Amino acid sequence: MKTSEQLSNLGSQCDALPRDDALSRASAQLTDQQQQRLTYLLDDYLAGLENGVSRNVDEICEANPDLADAIQAYLVTIKKLYGFAAGMRGAAAIEAAACENVGAEGSDRTFRDFQLDDFKIIRELGRGGMGIVYEAHQQSINRRVALKILPMASMLDERQLSRFKNESRAAGQLQHPHIVSVFSVGSDQGIHYYTMQLIDGTPIDAWIQQERDRCESNSRVDWRRCVTWAIHAADALHCAHENGIVHRDIKPSNLILDASDKIWVTDFGLARFHTNQTLGNRASLDSGNPQQSGAKRDRVQQALTHSGDLLGTIRYMSPEQATGHSELIDHRTDIYSLAATLFELLTLEPAVEGENGPSLLSKIASESTRKLTSIRSDLPTDLSVVLQKAMANSKDDRYFTADQFAVDLRAVLDGRATVARPPSWISLTGRYAARHKRVVTASVLATVAACIGLIVGSAMILSESQKAKTSGMQAQQYFNQARATVDHLGTDVATRLASVPGAERIRQDLLHDTLQYYEQFVAQASHDPSAVGDLARTYHRIGVLTTELHSSQQAVPHFQRSVDLYAQVIDADSDLIDDEILHQSAENLNSLGLALVDVARTAEGAKAYAQARAIQQSLVDKQPGNIDFATQLALIKNNTGLLARHQGDLESARQWFADANDQLESLVERCKANGQLVDDKTLRTQSAALANASSVLLDTKPKLAIGLLEQAIAIQASLALTSSHRLRVSQEIAALYNNLASAYSSIGNVDQADIAYRRAIGLQRKLHAIAPLASDHGRALAISLNNLAMTRQKQSRHSEAADLITEALSLQGGFLGGDKRSAADQSRLGAMLHNQAISALALEQLANAERLFKEAIKQQNAALVDSPTLSSARVFLGQHYSQLLKCQLRLERWHELAATTKAYHDIASQTPGDMAVFRQDLAEAGRLMPADLRRRLTHSNASEVTQ
Repeated sequence: MKTSEQLSNLGSQCDALPRDDALSRASAQLTDQQQQRLTYLLDDYLAGLENGVSRNVDEICEANPDLADAIQAYLVTIKKLYGFAAGMRGAAAIEAAACENVGAEGSDRTFRDFQLDDFKIIRELGRGGMGIVYEAHQQSINRRVALKILPMASMLDERQLSRFKNESRAAGQLQHPHIVSVFSVGSDQGIHYYTMQLIDGTPIDAWIQQERDRCESNSRVDWRRCVTWAIHAADALHCAHENGIVHRDIKPSNLILDASDKIWVTDFGLARFHTNQTLGNRASLDSGNPQQSGAKRDRVQQALTHSGDLLGTIRYMSPEQATGHSELIDHRTDIYSLAATLFELLTLEPAVEGENGPSLLSKIASESTRKLTSIRSDLPTDLSVVLQKAMANSKDDRYFTADQFAVDLRAVLDGRATVARPPSWISLTGRYAARHKRVVTASVLATVAACIGLIVGSAMILSESQKAKTSGMQAQQYFNQARATVDHLGTDVATRLASVPGAERIRQDLLHDTLQYYEQFVAQASHDPSAVGDLARTYHRIGVLTTELHSSQQAVPHFQRSVDLYAQVIDADSDLIDDEILHQSAENLNSLGLALVDVARTAEGAKAYAQARAIQQSLVDKQPGNIDFATQLALIKNNTGLLARHQGDLESARQWFADANDQLESLVERCKANGQLVDDKTLRTQSAALANASSVLLDTKPKLAIGLLEQAIAIQASLALTSSHRLRVSQEIAALYNNLASAYSSIGNVDQADIAYRRAIGLQRKLHAIAPLASDHGRALAISLNNLAMTRQKQSRHSEAADLITEALSLQGGFLGGDKRSAADQSRLGAMLHNQAISALALEQLANAERLFKEAIKQQNAALVDSPTLSSARVFLGQHYSQLLKCQLRLERWHELAATTKAYHDIASQTPGDMAVFRQDLAEAGRLMPADLRRRLTHSNASEVTQ
């Protein structure tokens, strides 16, 4: 029996790789314990062949009578498996042993003619505990491949084979310039194998050995070259991790260096099978009957001795692998192993010293790795710190993604600051919190509850302070304390809660209570002439909270009231006004501008931005060294640029974004030169300005635009592990990946767009899971899913596109209820329905497509009722009607075409460009519709068509 399937078709024909009937019968009745013993005996027999010793089969069978049939059946295959490899190596003694008793099927063939399915074996490339790798010729398509034979244990367990097949299928979907592609998986003559892209190169373990042999004691390997390899390997792993695949066996022998100095990651799809099997055996051997455990450990040690490849694997295992906790293994395991490999590349010494075997496993699990600079003092300290972080004993202390590891390695190469820092007392406290998570969580929730109680108490203090006419100074002191507490809760504490999984409801309650306090203050202080400044700040805070909890539309009046109150304060004492008051006034005007633009009141928004810029520019001129003032001015310029882009004035937008970027770049350089710490807000503003500048350069300078986005992502990535606003930073990184994907898509690089969209979606799924009540996370995820679906449509993968949009629609539909519903959400839903209809058309689901186009039109009309000036809704409407017209023509809905054409004309007539498209669509439709209907439509639209 034999089978060989291309990976693109796996899964439709069978649930597990078939085995020869003789093997199936031999092992069908074996217990788990017998299968484990059979595995050991076969491995021992194969190890004998490795050393030129042919063990006596009769003696083995006599000693294990319950396994005799299985042993005989499997030895036929094991000799085939080993025999043709031995023939390639020309080892006469081993060859003779391999040919012995093979039987009629194998006795008349030479080793050089050995073939599996469509693959003719050419030569051996390497071997180890995970099997043997050959160069092979795939005859049907005249292609050279690498063919890997699975170890004997793979023939014994149907579940292992099924898992191997599933993982190989997943690995076959990985497309990355530094990942060795998996082509197919199959079995023939009882031998299981898979085929890969053939890389003509040197495994890194061989390279390390060559360097050890070559280097004198005082010579060094090129560290920049090694770090570059590690960066590319980390990029490859990040791609795999985003596709749900963890390698689990990263080590030098699974990295290949080709002749062009390009690094390749290989053996995807097999590592989990290998690791789980090895650790599973180890766990079972260490448990059970105490009287038998010593003998079992002896057999483990013998198995370790027989398999040099497994010994090599141990040295690069993460602590969670070394302790046998397979349930703890995730993508951070790969980060540890890659860092351990880079450590050895740089030093030619292992990261953890010790003899191979159980003692080494114990050291990996319990001891920290050596510092890089303790061996090579010439290397950058930052590089040593980066590797320490990547190889932290606790996976929670490592980089969260391989991409973050790569970003820090690039920073080392460029001489920039890294995210990784030596452990501080704060991080040590964090580790304590991780170990006592339940206690700490309870403490946090108790603290939050107490904080909410403080708001009530603060409101009471405020009320009492109004009554304390005879103790004015004491009342003011109480009030200031209460106000500071509430402001802290409504900003700092609420922001930190956003990063606590499961705390979103508490955060919402906190914000609502804070808002209630501010409203009480406004009601009580509105007639107090001495409280105008406090009222101005309070109305601004009410506006900010209302934007988050409700909508921009409801927030606008609060920002406008704050503008009026700040004007009173400034006019009352214009000569002596405090700079901080002016700064707060400009900040409020910027918030007002954002809210006005969000509700399509763009002219008023532009005026608010202009006023904010004027105030903030005067402050920067007065205090050029003030970081907060300079950052706020750059932020206002950035928002002004966004408005110009929205209005189609790309030249003005480019200038505003350039001004913002120049100012921020100068600010960051000045801070670094003065030894000042650049705060999160400045770096996040710089990232946003770079991304926005990219958006207006894409048409003319696409490479520059993509480079700016990558800079923006790098800045945000450097904040991801250090910022107190990690969720917000992660959200912004996801948005940047979305923008990067759009940029790649616009220049026709669909594959890179696909990768970037998947990165955005991966982050957004995690954010949505952490804070499902935060509508921004769900909204952003819906947009990314929709965008990825459009990329799939360009790749003609319409079924996948339809599934993605279905998920996006489910998320987007949830934003149409409640007081946060917006016309933009309604319009976005219509656009997604349109995209779903496009896939339905491609799949020949015409009636469904018609229904979806009609529903899209309904949503856009609803959006225009809520916001008549929403220009995007009108643009979408024209597109919906254009496609609906074409769909109805294909369905021959002659009775509906007149109404569709009239509605389409009414929308198109509002925009000259749309009218041209309408005429073209109508002319095309006329060639397909019946003559009488064509005459009627032509007559009804004669004046428009002839204009």
